[in-house]
Amino acid sequence: MPLDATILLTTLIVTMGMFSLVWALHVRLKDAGIIDFYWGTGFAVIAVLCFALSGERSPYQIILLITTIAWALRLTAHIALRHKKSSAEDRRYARMRKNTGPSFWWISLFKIFLLQAIIMWLIATPQHFGLISAALPLSMTTKIIFFAGLSLFIIGFMIESIADWQLSQFKTIKKNHNKTCSQGLWSYSRHPNYFGEATLWWGFGLMGLALSGSVIALAGPALLNFLIIKVSGVVMLENHLAPEKAGYKEYISKTSRFFPRRPK
Repeated sequence: MPLDATILLTTLIVTMGMFSLVWALHVRLKDAGIIDFYWGTGFAVIAVLCFALSGERSPYQIILLITTIAWALRLTAHIALRHKKSSAEDRRYARMRKNTGPSFWWISLFKIFLLQAIIMWLIATPQHFGLISAALPLSMTTKIIFFAGLSLFIIGFMIESIADWQLSQFKTIKKNHNKTCSQGLWSYSRHPNYFGEATLWWGFGLMGLALSGSVIALAGPALLNFLIIKVSGVVMLENHLAPEKAGYKEYISKTSRFFPRRPK
């Protein structure tokens, strides 16, 4: 189903504008890591805009809106707490700042902030297609798809939440400093939080597909899944952790990289 181009343009402009504001704040604070605060919040803003600007609304669309906001609030709160406990800029951005030099302050606008704005807008296909599309009655088949998506969201949300909590609890113990967390969900996957996030986003995708009838709603979760596994998630994180965390190489040999399974 074709989408309202005006709403799509609005969400793009607002997303890029908000990331530009976060960039301006980062220039003052000299901490590019604050961009992570808007990662979850930005999707909630897109969802609210799509919902508010669309002509019709259904109870199923309200569910998609609420689940998006719930995920965004939890993730933002988790990142805020993690950032509060850290006294230094995130190592990823600190390394980029060092390698780029004095020009980092303005290059980061394009290389980090506006790039992530566009990526966010592209990933948000479930919200765009699910919340802008006309509120049509769902058939039995589309209801099954919708509730399958809702179930995936709940499962992924729980996995991501539990994994983040287990890791934060592990880090609160002083003797675990610079050690590898291999407890709980972290014994089944080296990145259970990323697996949970990918799972819940496929849930968003199925809900968006059921509401719109367009498979393009799945394009965002597919892009996110690719970025997590192949680009900026698993690969980048492990490149940092392998030489730094005690026992991490042994942990790699025993534990699944992404999809949970029993440890060797």
